[in-house]
Amino acid sequence: MADARMKLKVGDVFSTNHRLPIMPEIDPADPLVAIAKIRHSKKNALLRVVAVQSPRDREAEKIPFRVRRFWHTLRKTGSLPGPREVLPPWYQVGSGQADVIGWINSTALVGKKILVRKPKK
Repeated sequence: MADARMKLKVGDVFSTNHRLPIMPEIDPADPLVAIAKIRHSKKNALLRVVAVQSPRDREAEKIPFRVRRFWHTLRKTGSLPGPREVLPPWYQVGSGQADVIGWINSTALVGKKILVRKPKK
């Protein structure tokens, strides 16, 4: 189920058969402090995806529009890889007790059984 890790969407509720590291933020100013604040989910805990963010999404905000348009043209011609194929996304997750508890890197889901549940409407 390695493919499922890249296809989680906002609103998906999932669980996994392992504990997952949950980071307080994606790009911490002080990585050592952030590492000390890592929490772990419980095994089989239900987590809800609140947001999905790719590292390139964050970088794109800092890049001038003309350069982004040029990259888009190169991607269309096949000269550059697409933005989502290269860097794995981060998932901001919440649980039943808290709206947002932190961020999970999708690479933490590799090799783990992911059970995605349909959200209740």
